[in-house]
Amino acid sequence: MNERLRQLRKKLGLTQQEFADKLGIPRNNIAGYETGKRSPSEAAVALICREFGANEEWLRKGKGEMFAPKIETPADYLAREYGLGDDEVVLIEKFAGLRSGQRRAIIDYMTSVARELYKQ
Repeated sequence: MNERLRQLRKKLGLTQQEFADKLGIPRNNIAGYETGKRSPSEAAVALICREFGANEEWLRKGKGEMFAPKIETPADYLAREYGLGDDEVVLIEKFAGLRSGQRRAIIDYMTSVARELYKQ
């Protein structure tokens, strides 16, 4: 697994430090994984796969493709349909992730701002 982990990191164009920072773990852990001096925990493997979209079967056993097939989300669909940029998709995802009351408060606030703007 150590060489595949190094291949993944290099394919992503990340240094060991950048890779570690994205995972929230120390750089020396990544160095240990890549040299084979340490083995990543089950949680670390899951985190790597989730954070970077790696195929767990490939990472563990070298089978299949390096990256897991991307599953289209509703936000991906909206981005494609309406030509949304990454920042707009993040806005939609964050808004959708709020509790109902929080979303209502934002809508009410935006409505009051629009009313004030169009009074003139």
